[in-house]
Amino acid sequence: MRILSNPRADGPVDLGTFGPPDREPLAFHRGLPGYAPTPLVQAPAWRRRSGWPTST
Repeated sequence: MRILSNPRADGPVDLGTFGPPDREPLAFHRGLPGYAPTPLVQAPAWRRRSGWPTST
C-alpha cells in the first residue's frame, strides 16, 4: 500500500467548514450491483511501519 500526502496542505482541515454530511453518495454506491459495505478496522502494526501518526 502506498500513502500519498499533499505537500501543499497547510495542516488539518476544519471539517466544520463543509456543512452537514450528504447521504447521496452512500445511496449511489448502495445502488451499484454487488455493493457491500466493508468494516473499518484498527491497524496499529501498519501505522507503526508506515510512520502514520497515532492519536492519543
